[in-house]
Amino acid sequence: MLKKIRLQNISEMELSYNKLESNMKDMKKSLSKFKKLLPEFNKLLEYYESEQRRSDYDDSSTWKLKIEWPHWILGEDTIYDYYQNQRQLCLDLIKTATKYLEK
Repeated sequence: MLKKIRLQNISEMELSYNKLESNMKDMKKSLSKFKKLLPEFNKLLEYYESEQRRSDYDDSSTWKLKIEWPHWILGEDTIYDYYQNQRQLCLDLIKTATKYLEK
C-alpha cells in the first residue's frame, strides 16, 4: 500500500512539473514578445501626449471618415485604458514574481 501511495505522489509531482515547465516556455515566449513591443508602446504613448494627436482629433470631425477606416485611436480613453491595463499587468507580474522569489 505504501508503495502505491508513493508512486501516486511521484506521478502527481511529475504532472505538476510538466505543467510548470510548459507554462515557463509560454511565459518566455510572451515576455519576448512583450519586450519587442516596448518601442511600439513608447511610440503610442508619445503620440497620446502629443499635439499631433490633439490636432488629428480636432481635424477628424471635418474629415469624411469611412466606417471601415480605423480612427478609434484618436479618442483619449483607448490609449489611456490600454496603459492602465498594461500597468496593472506589470504590477501583477512583479507581485507574482516576488512571491516566487521569496520561496
